[in-house]
Amino acid sequence: MMKWVSIILGLLFGAKPSKGLNFKEMAMEVFDESMARSRKPIGLILLGLASIIFICGGVFISLVDATRQYDASGSIYFGATFWSGLILSAIVLVGYIYVFSRAWPGVKHMKARAKAHEQAQEASKGAPGLDEALSLLIMDHIESRKISRSKKQEARSNAKTYSQTERKGEPPIPPTGFA
Repeated sequence: MMKWVSIILGLLFGAKPSKGLNFKEMAMEVFDESMARSRKPIGLILLGLASIIFICGGVFISLVDATRQYDASGSIYFGATFWSGLILSAIVLVGYIYVFSRAWPGVKHMKARAKAHEQAQEASKGAPGLDEALSLLIMDHIESRKISRSKKQEARSNAKTYSQTERKGEPPIPPTGFA
C-alpha cells in the first residue's frame, strides 16, 4: 500500500530515485521518466474535472438561491449569492477553456503542423497571382511594342508625305542622309 502511495506522490510531486547501475534502478528510472512525461496530462485532466465540478457547483448555488427567493417572495432578487455562483462558474469556465485550448500538451505542435501543412499546400500550388502578374507584364510589353511600331510607321509615313509634298521638284534625299 505504501509503495502505491509513494508512486502516486512521486507522480504528483516529481520525486526521482537515486542513480544506480543495477537493472532494478534502471527500470525505476524508466518508470519515473514515463511518470514525469505523463504528469502534465494527468494534472490537466484533474484540473479539467475540478473545473467541471466548480462550474456545476456555481450554477447549483445560483439555482438554489434563485429558487429559494422565488419560493419565499414570488420573485427573484439577484443578490450576492446568486452573482457569486455565476461568477464562480464564469471564472472556472474561462480557466477550463484556457487549459484545453492553450496548455494541453500537443496543441502547439498540432497548430504548428497545421500551419506547415498549409504553407506546403500554398508552395505546391505556386504563388497565387504570380502567373497572372507575369502574363500581364508580358502583354503590357507586347502592347507597348505595338504602339511604338505604329508610331514609327506613322512618323515614316508622315516623313514620306512631307518630303513628297514639299520637295516635288527636288531630287530625292539619298538613304544615307547626305546630299
